[in-house]
Amino acid sequence: MTTTELSRSVIETLQRKIPPHSPEVEKTVLSGILHNYQTLDDILELINENDFYLKENKIIFKQLCQMKQQGIPIDLNTLYESLDKSNQLKQAGDALYLADLTDYAIGPLNTIQAAIRVKKLSIQRSAIFTLSQLVSDCYQFDIDLDFALENAQQKLYELSNYNHADNNAIHIKDAIGSVIESLILSNENTLGIPSGFSDLDKITN
Repeated sequence: MTTTELSRSVIETLQRKIPPHSPEVEKTVLSGILHNYQTLDDILELINENDFYLKENKIIFKQLCQMKQQGIPIDLNTLYESLDKSNQLKQAGDALYLADLTDYAIGPLNTIQAAIRVKKLSIQRSAIFTLSQLVSDCYQFDIDLDFALENAQQKLYELSNYNHADNNAIHIKDAIGSVIESLILSNENTLGIPSGFSDLDKITN
């Protein structure tokens, strides 16, 4: 197998894995805002729409932010009307999806904790993308290794600089600990240091 074919195999293997995310945690954030719109200011210090994994939740969060900027009161009814007016109701999961959101949040503390969790999962996904690209690049025979390593290092450094409102850093070592572990998990059927991906280990051993 050529290095190009091996690199492609690595990418395809990684693409089949579902990135870490939690629909329940994302819905808890949205639910918390609907129950108490004043929490949105604090949440915006923690996350943005791109930290959500599910498309529906990205759309809803963005809409809530736009409603806040426009001075529109935030509750379930106004959210429904705003999404409907902007022709995004169907993309946001429709009325049943919105109604289901109200069942998640219990209090402001839960909402903030959920937002921190959303951010951590977002960092993990970004780290997975960066590390996966580095793994794939390293199988290229003619790789510019200095550039690849520097690029990955810069991206991981940017991820590690995230700080939430209480000035307690969500360190990169905490956010992507499980990512690293998945790349070096022991495998009895694999010689040397396993990659964490069975298909790749079969090819390289």
